[in-house]
Amino acid sequence: MYRNDKQLDDEIRTLLAAGHETTANALTWACHLIAQHPEQGEVICQEAANARPAALDSPQHTPHLPNARAAILETLRLYPPIWLLLRKAAEDDSFLGLTIRRGTLCIVSPYLVHRRPGTWDRPDDFLPDRFMGDVDRIEKFGYLPFGAGPRRCVGEHFAIQEAEIVLSLLLKRYRLESASPPTVPAAAITLRPATPVLLKLVRR
Repeated sequence: MYRNDKQLDDEIRTLLAAGHETTANALTWACHLIAQHPEQGEVICQEAANARPAALDSPQHTPHLPNARAAILETLRLYPPIWLLLRKAAEDDSFLGLTIRRGTLCIVSPYLVHRRPGTWDRPDDFLPDRFMGDVDRIEKFGYLPFGAGPRRCVGEHFAIQEAEIVLSLLLKRYRLESASPPTVPAAAITLRPATPVLLKLVRR
């Protein structure tokens, strides 16, 4: 429960502000990847064309867009906007022979975790199908685009719903073609393309 209107206002502003750049980056990477994998764009286009209108304008209906959601989740695996997480060790521990004292500031990189061969098959490939069906089979701490534990991002579901609706509406109307050379990630506060991602939108 919120104590007063100011707290509610602060929470809403935080949710919208914190999710602005990160979601924009995720959608940029998704469009970049789909332009390189046009067959995935066609699957999402058909899904959006066959979906009930409510599925494209109401968060309550986005489960009817599983292919769009899978593409977003796979994009977040390859290019998590928050590529570094900082946590303090809650107790003494050890890792690969290294002693970690309680209170030590530890850095975890979702970007590296998401490309671990022991967790992911073909970790560097864009394969949205890995997020179709039962996603509970994914290793608990092998997928961290929104962090984990009590400090997991509060905007997770909002961001995914927003991104999949935008992606579905875009691909329903346009086919994406790359108009710039392939880019690489630049590690700033968020993980963004190092060079501009230019796309040609071909009206369907």
